Amino acid sequence: MGRIRIVAGSLKGRRLPVPEVPGLRPTPERVREALFSRLGDRLHGGRVVDAFAGTGSLGLEALSRGADRAIFLERHPAALEALHGIVDAWGLAARATIVPGDAVLWPRRTTEVVDAILADPPYEGPEGTRFLEALGGSPCLRIGGILGCERAAKAEIGALQGFRLEKSSRYGDSALDLWIRET
Repeated sequence: MGRIRIVAGSLKGRRLPVPEVPGLRPTPERVREALFSRLGDRLHGGRVVDAFAGTGSLGLEALSRGADRAIFLERHPAALEALHGIVDAWGLAARATIVPGDAVLWPRRTTEVVDAILADPPYEGPEGTRFLEALGGSPCLRIGGILGCERAAKAEIGALQGFRLEKSSRYGDSALDLWIRET
């Protein structure tokens, strides 16, 4: 089991375990740094979703940098167990909600309205596309809210209903898209 670290904020330097989960690909530190650099203080005091959470690095980084609350969407039992362990050990239970199950279903089932969604869906398979389609038809992200989505650099970007692409950058085999909710 490897470890990745929180890059900045109140939890800076803490290390997260990377559970042995087939297909788990934690967001690289370089990509997380770029994402949070672009977001600046826009997450401060906000509610954030870490979709396809895996290690929880995106949601935990958001909490470390001033988000009030993070919702972690994950379906794999080993990843869920590790997330619960970190949230409890780091004293974040009052600020973190872990939702077991398929992240693709959450946008249409939730009554939550959040300020940002940070998604790192599997590169292979339809989950990423299905999640983005579900977001387009859901009010779960407030108008003006931010969607940060990692994808395989070779994958094409399509239009996303109700969103404007603010920036897209490539980092080796990964790409990071930052979208703003407009309608």
